[in-house]
Amino acid sequence: MSITQEYLKKRLYYNPETGEFIWRERKAVNGGVAHLKIWNIRYAGKEAGAIFVNPKNTTGYRNIGIDYKSYPAHRLAYLYMVGEFPTHLIDHIDRNGLNNKWDNLRPATPSQNCANSIPPKNNTSGYKGVSFVKASGKYHAYVTVNRKRKNLGLHTTAKEAAIVVNKANREIFGEFARINAIS
Repeated sequence: MSITQEYLKKRLYYNPETGEFIWRERKAVNGGVAHLKIWNIRYAGKEAGAIFVNPKNTTGYRNIGIDYKSYPAHRLAYLYMVGEFPTHLIDHIDRNGLNNKWDNLRPATPSQNCANSIPPKNNTSGYKGVSFVKASGKYHAYVTVNRKRKNLGLHTTAKEAAIVVNKANREIFGEFARINAIS
C-alpha cells in the first residue's frame, strides 16, 4: 500500500527551495509515549533519509524510509507537491540525483530521462551519441529513442558527428536534450 500526500505531510516537511525533507515531531496516540520521546529526540527536526549511490550514477539518490518501506526522495517530493505518486519517472534537470529542489524536478518518460544523461564512462569519442567505427575509420552518429538506436550516418570527424547528434537531440527531446559541448 502506498502512502498518501496527507500521511506524508504528517510525517515529513518538504522544503521545495532546498529539496530537503525534515522529520516532524510525532505525537502519542493512546498513551504510548516512551518510544516516541526517544524517536523525537533522535529524529524530529532533522533531515530524513540516507544516500544510496548507484555505480552508474556518481551522485546517488536520497531514499527515505516510511513505515518500513523505502521511497526515493524525488518521488516523495512529487507526491508532496502534486498530491499523487508519479506514474512516470522524475528527471533531475541538473543530473544531480541529490538535488531534490522542486524547480530541478520534472516528470519524464524513460526516453526523455535517458536523453538528459551524460556519456557512458566507456565513451572514447568524448561526445554522447558518437562512436568510432574502426572498419570505416569514421564516426557513427546516433540517438536512442525508446530503447531503439536511430542511425544518423557516418562522419569524417567526431565533431561533425556530434553536431548532427545535437541537432537530432534538440528536435526529438527538446528541453530534455543533453547537448554535446563542441570545441
